[in-house]
Formats: sequence, structure tokens, C-alpha cells
Amino acid sequence: MMIDLQNKNVPEGFQLGASRRNKLIDNAGPMRFSAYKIREHRRKLDDLEESVEQIGKSIRSQIIPHAFRRCLGSEAEEWMQEVPTFVGHQLAHDFSEVLHALVGDGIRQAVVNELIKQTKQEVGPILELGEIARIELVESWHTVAADLGGRSSTDEFLSACIRLVDGTLEIIKSHAGGSHVALSA
Repeated sequence: MMIDLQNKNVPEGFQLGASRRNKLIDNAGPMRFSAYKIREHRRKLDDLEESVEQIGKSIRSQIIPHAFRRCLGSEAEEWMQEVPTFVGHQLAHDFSEVLHALVGDGIRQAVVNELIKQTKQEVGPILELGEIARIELVESWHTVAADLGGRSSTDEFLSACIRLVDGTLEIIKSHAGGSHVALSA
């Protein structure tokens, strides 16, 4: 994880992601092709979900590989403890803070406004779930590690993020018409 998120909880990670995205907008101007950024974020969530599954499976089998996709086997505990805050950061940076730019992708402003409103309503409980996952990973690694990959609060958190993003992508797809957004899905 290239961003220093140590000693930050999940809501703080989210706020940092929002401020970093807004700083980019201030420096570079409004973004275009935010639907692409949202789809890219979704792919990264899939990748993280697969990594979490691999780590849990390895812990359950007690066969830890030299490396997982994102970390050395010996670093899995430390890496996993940062995952919830990182996901919170990215949820702001690559998802919620780019929704307003969907108008540049041909999505009507009224639809964008509704997506933003809906996201604001759903993000709070998702971040709370992420914080529960973070605390469990930090305080009870040896208890929860074997549950990774399907039965942990980390999995629930990632699934909630994926459901939020997928719901938004469905709305984008249904309102994109013949624009490049629909064609590049």
C-alpha cells in the first residue's frame, strides 16, 4: 500500500482519500471518464477479495507460500491489518469522490445527484463494518485469520463495498444510453 495509512482507522482513511481526490481536482480540474475509474476500482476490489481468500485458505491449510499476490507470506498479518483502512481510502478516492464527474460521461445531473445521495447514506455503515474488520485484524489476528476468505468481517466489508459499487455501475449502465460509458463497460 503506497499511501501511509498507519495509525489511521477506516473513517480516517476514507477522509484522507476524499481530500487527496479533491486536491487532484483542484490541481488538474474536473475529471472525465469517472465511470472508467469506478470500474477500475471495482476490479481492484475483486483483486483484494481474491488476495484475502488466498491468505485465509493458506492459514487454514497451514501452508503459507513465500508470497501472496500483494505481500510476502511472512507479511500477511501486517498487510491484512492495513487492508480495511486502504479500502476505505480507495472507496473515497476512486469511487465516492468521482461520482460528480459522471456528468462528463453523459449521465444526467439528476441521476448523478441521486447516486451521490445514495452513496452518502450507505457509506457510513460500510465504514463502520470496515472499522470492525480492522479492529479484529489488529487485536485478534490469530482468531480471525482462518476465517478470511468467506467468513470474516473483512469479507463482509469487502462484499458491502462491492455491492455499493455494483449498484452504482448498474445505474450508470442503465442511464448511459449510447455513450462511450455503455460501450466501455
